Amino acid sequence: MALKCNGMDALMNKFQELEKKAQRSIADKALDKAGDIVKEEIKSIAPLDTGKLKASIEKGGIKGSGTSRKIEIGNINADSEVTRYFYYQENGTSVMPAKKFMKRGFQNSVSNANDKIKEVLREELK
Repeated sequence: MALKCNGMDALMNKFQELEKKAQRSIADKALDKAGDIVKEEIKSIAPLDTGKLKASIEKGGIKGSGTSRKIEIGNINADSEVTRYFYYQENGTSVMPAKKFMKRGFQNSVSNANDKIKEVLREELK
């Protein structure tokens, strides 16, 4: 007498799908925490005239798939006046040198952000 189990392939597919969702959730959590570090560093060195530029620095959504996921940080929802000011401060003009606060903020915080990603992964994979 043989034991036959129907639907085992479907069950295995469901487990694999659940595993992918868990991996994506962990990766998103790590990116979110690292994004906070980068955002705060950028805000700390951003030019302060009226405060609108600093207030416009936000963390956006996580995009991409697989190992190419990324989080957006920058001037996400500001009005056109702040967006223009943001651009000129970062890139400069013919009469004003670039401040490169976004680039410097990222470079200053990338090590701490990577450490935070490792920390979150260790916690989640226990």
